[in-house]
Amino acid sequence: MTKFFKKYKKIILLLAVVATFGLVRMALAAEGCAKGDIVLQVWMPGVGWCVKGFPEYLQAIYNLFVGISGILAVIMIMFGGFQWLIAGGNPTKISGAKTQILSAMAGLTLLLASYTILNVINPELTTLGLTNPAELAGRDYTGFASAANYCPTEGISDGYVDTKGGGVAVSADQTVCGHDYSVKSGAETFYCSGKKCEGLGRYCYQRVCVEGQWMGAISCASTNKKCVDDVQLKLLCEINEGKDQYEIIEMGGMGFGSGGTEERASEYVLSNVNRTLTICEIHHQAQKGKTMGLYVQVEVKSESDVWRGLKSIGSGNSWTGSDALGGLFNKEPDDYTKEEWKMIIDNKELMPVDVLKDEFIPVVYNINVGDTLRYKNPD
Repeated sequence: MTKFFKKYKKIILLLAVVATFGLVRMALAAEGCAKGDIVLQVWMPGVGWCVKGFPEYLQAIYNLFVGISGILAVIMIMFGGFQWLIAGGNPTKISGAKTQILSAMAGLTLLLASYTILNVINPELTTLGLTNPAELAGRDYTGFASAANYCPTEGISDGYVDTKGGGVAVSADQTVCGHDYSVKSGAETFYCSGKKCEGLGRYCYQRVCVEGQWMGAISCASTNKKCVDDVQLKLLCEINEGKDQYEIIEMGGMGFGSGGTEERASEYVLSNVNRTLTICEIHHQAQKGKTMGLYVQVEVKSESDVWRGLKSIGSGNSWTGSDALGGLFNKEPDDYTKEEWKMIIDNKELMPVDVLKDEFIPVVYNINVGDTLRYKNPD
């Protein structure tokens, strides 16, 4: 073995240098490639070190093949001309030279015209693409929940089978939180998640049983990650119908230092939500009270702590609160005018009170206040 290395020492060193150089070039190439690109092990004309996918790689190989073939055809034509030049009038040699030149020219013409020919036959032959494989049979229920695709209580009964444990099929209200279930409907198979939790006041959220009826994630664009310091659920009532008079009723909330959020909290839970659907009608029976809708109010960690209502988007038990109600970033809901409340109602920025019904609990309401500096005190 020692004699072998001594004999081929220079060759081995040369190969090591070339390999090292190649690895360095690949590393530098990888840094120059865009995110998601494929880094080639060999540099390729036209694309360099990076391709976006297999179709582009095949296209590069085709272009390289056309280029090399063109060069070879030109060389053959030149060689045929040289043979003709030195033929010395010999008819056999001149005929062979002519045949070589004509064959090379025909091949070059066919090569360069291949794209046009394929495009005339069928334009799709010139387009290389890969399609994703067809989805497997079976799909999820959608539109009922956001934390999980909870098994709906309506439409199917006693048909849910645990995908892991198997066993006897159960009804939707017996599906266990954290477990996945399959159910057949005709020729299709559907999949959903269980939501039953043991214990009073416990509900399924993110496939885990928690104590709470209203919950969600908290996010913002603040660099210090301080988003909100408090979350409250409010109900807007109209009194004296037709006169645009409104009253706000608190339906539940939480505060910093009392088991609620903290400045950098990434989620929250409300466990004391008032779920009386007709509270406006009860409190203002004489004034013909009418429920207009729910909204979430948060204490935003801006330049100073400010209370702002959030515009709600969603359906069922899946909602998101982002921009300020009515675009009023510099005003608390308690200070809205009746014209501003009317605009918010007309624009459907409130949630229907029906989200407090049993079939929608727990409600998943994600809070994203965006840039906290937008929420300012009035000038």
